[in-house]
Amino acid sequence: MREEMIEAGLWSKDDPRDPSQSIGAAWEVVEKLKDAMSTIGMAGTFNMEFDLESRQWEVGYTDLDYDKGWCWEDGWPVMADTAPLAICRAALKANDAHPQQ
Repeated sequence: MREEMIEAGLWSKDDPRDPSQSIGAAWEVVEKLKDAMSTIGMAGTFNMEFDLESRQWEVGYTDLDYDKGWCWEDGWPVMADTAPLAICRAALKANDAHPQQ
């Protein structure tokens, strides 16, 4: 996962941590993506919750479409056994929709 994050421009190859394994590193990804989204004029929010039934973390980024209101982009919400992994998967999905420069 670390290599995918580097290729997407969401993680530095100089940082040895794996953001899918560390909540601190994963949160840095959240902050970076949040800053990048505001730079391109995208209003949105980061959502994270633990599903008690599936015992998994669900993470996603939402867009604010001024015509439709808050909406999930197709495929953005993801689930994983750990919060850092779910954050990274969701960041990659969001990055696919709005690539980092």
